[in-house]
Formats: sequence, C-alpha cells, structure tokens
Amino acid sequence: MPNNQEIELTELQKVETPRARNEDIQAATDADIDGEVSIYTRPRPRPIVRASRRNPLNLLNGRFMLVLKWIFCLCVILLLISLMPRTYQNNIDNQLKTPTVVIWNEGLEDYKCPCIITGRNYASLIIDAVIVNADRPYSLLGLEKISHAENFLLVFAAKNPLIIAQNPLTQYSPYYFNFTMSYRLDSDIRLTEYYFSSLTLQTVIKFEQPDRNFMMNTEMKSTLRHRLEGKEFLAGYISFNDSYTTRSQIVYLENLQQHMNLTDIQNCAIVNDCSSYKFMLIFEPTSCPDFVNSHILEAMLNFVVPVVISPGNISQLVPPGSYIDGADFVSPERLAQFLIKVSAESHLYAQYFWWHSKYQLNQIREPYCSICAALKKPKRQRQPEEFSKWWTQYKCQVNNYYF
Repeated sequence: MPNNQEIELTELQKVETPRARNEDIQAATDADIDGEVSIYTRPRPRPIVRASRRNPLNLLNGRFMLVLKWIFCLCVILLLISLMPRTYQNNIDNQLKTPTVVIWNEGLEDYKCPCIITGRNYASLIIDAVIVNADRPYSLLGLEKISHAENFLLVFAAKNPLIIAQNPLTQYSPYYFNFTMSYRLDSDIRLTEYYFSSLTLQTVIKFEQPDRNFMMNTEMKSTLRHRLEGKEFLAGYISFNDSYTTRSQIVYLENLQQHMNLTDIQNCAIVNDCSSYKFMLIFEPTSCPDFVNSHILEAMLNFVVPVVISPGNISQLVPPGSYIDGADFVSPERLAQFLIKVSAESHLYAQYFWWHSKYQLNQIREPYCSICAALKKPKRQRQPEEFSKWWTQYKCQVNNYYF
C-alpha cells in the first residue's frame, strides 16, 4: 500500500490538462459569486394588512353609554335646582323677568323706564309694586283686587312737604306701606327731580364753602358771561301755592313790592324761561327737614339767583353762597335795598355762581324709574310698625307767623 510520500509525489507528477484548468477556473468563479451574493439580505415580504371590521354591537353600546351620561348629568342639575332655597329661586326669577309697576293715582301715563311703569292696562299683569302718589288725594280701596307678586311693594311716594299730605295711617286696607320714595334722606329711594354732583358726576356728600376767587374753564366762563349779559329784569316771584298760602306771606310780598319791581311767574321751568331775571323770590312756609322747594333748583338751573323766604334751613342741601336767605334781613325793605345794590354791581352778582366751578345741577326726567333697580334686588320682609315709625317721628310744620 503506497505511503503518503508516494501519494504526494504522484500528485506532483500529474500533468495539467486544458480541461482540468477550465474546470478549476469555473469553480473559483462560482465561489466568488456566491460570496458576494451572500452579503445582501433577502427582503422580507410585507405583511398583508387586513381591514378590521367594527362590531355593530360595540358601536351600539358606545352610543348607549353616551346617552346615559347625558341623562345622568341632566338629573344631577335638576336635583341641585330642586335643593335650592325657594327664596333663591325667586331671586333668579325676579332677575330674569321685567318688573311691572303701577302708579295707583296718577292718571294713565306710561313712563319710559327699564321696567314697566304704567297707570293703565294692568288688570292682566302680575304687579311687583304699586306706587301711591301722596302729593295727590288717594284711597287704597280696591288694592286687593289686583294680581300682585308674593312680596310686592306698596310704595309711599311724596315730593312735597309731608305736612300737607293726608295721613297714610288712617287709610283702611289689608296691605300696608312697606317702601318709601320721598324727598327725605331716610327714604328707601330719594324722590327728586334735581340733584347736585361734582363736575366728574360723583355724588356730593358735603358742599364746600364758597370760593370768591373761583376759576372756571373757558367754556363755562363763556357760558356764564353770556347768561349774565342776557339779564333784563330785576326780580320775579313764584306764585303762591293755594294749598298752604298764609296771610303773612301776602303781607310780606306787598311790603316788598313797595320798594322794588316784582313780576308774578307761574314757575321757572324750562318751558317758562325765567333766565332774563336776576333774582327769583320763592316763598316756602313749611319747615321740613331735607326738603328743598323745586322752584329753588329750577331757578339755579336757569342761572337765576334764588331768594328764599322760608323758616326752613336748606344750607346743607344746596351749595352755600348760591342763594339769598330772607332770614338774614330784618325787613322786606332791607332785602329790597340789598337786591338792588347787588344787581348794580356785576362782580357782586357773579359771586353767586361760584358753585359752577365745583358742581353741576342735574335734572331727572323720570324720577319713578329709580324703583326699577330696587325691584331687581332681594326684598326683605318688613313689618307695619316700620312705616308707622318712619311717618310719626318726622317733624314737619307750617309756620304761619314767620313772615
């Protein structure tokens, strides 16, 4: 048996033929190709995505659960509303609806206010308040026949001195006054056609003392000069109110007319322009705290200096130095002499208009409208004795011997 050396020698001795060489080359080429191909990874086939189908039962269950949630929320809201105090619900209702107010004894006029204020066509309405004008004769009979809210207001209203109003405590009615609108500062609402404010429309708590060296802006200075230059007459006087005219008033006026010319004027409202007068005499025989005769304010609004002949004290109710107080003179003759002197000296007369540099006088066209805001607020239960105390503790009188 041949050994290894013999086999190696035999291999070396083999003669290389062309066919054998070609076979070797082909084998080597195939090996190289297989090596290069093995470097690249064969791409994986993409998974086939199949559209999932929704289960109709699951969809129905989802919608059902959503409806149940809405029903639950609604039930919770209704439950909370039912647990609210009844008074709170009433307050919400009052804020949502427009209040209705009836003027009990003032004709058929309708007022232009944020709420309904009328003297007619209220039979089919639910009434929130009834205003009784105490400046006119009135009776509360028939009040029980109207349809009204549970806590409606029966309003006692007065712009004139209460001494001349009929006593409300003698009125027979199953209802009692539980709200006040009057000139008095302790009223629930102060009823007035005029009010003072600062030039920036802020409420005036207390008036300043007169400033004799007052300064005005150019526009106000021009207006004041124009108004004062248009004065033609010395003085007029407002006709007496027959309801409480006294003999002493008539005598005082007759004595005054002996020393100066006076013109009788019905009023000093805008429709009856009195701006051509320098002074306006206003007789007020009552002495009632908080009361200011409206003619005084009408004169001031028309750039006329009021001359107040009255036992009352209005020093805290109008700017000091804006009017002449008849009580400062010992006789009608002395008053007449003073008025004639001031009218002849323009700088003295102009001093009575100093208040225009600090304040302005505003007019309220519809005084009753102020109750609309009060009806939107929660109402407290009031007892009959509250109004009785308000009425009886007020001291107001007519002084027949003042003049």
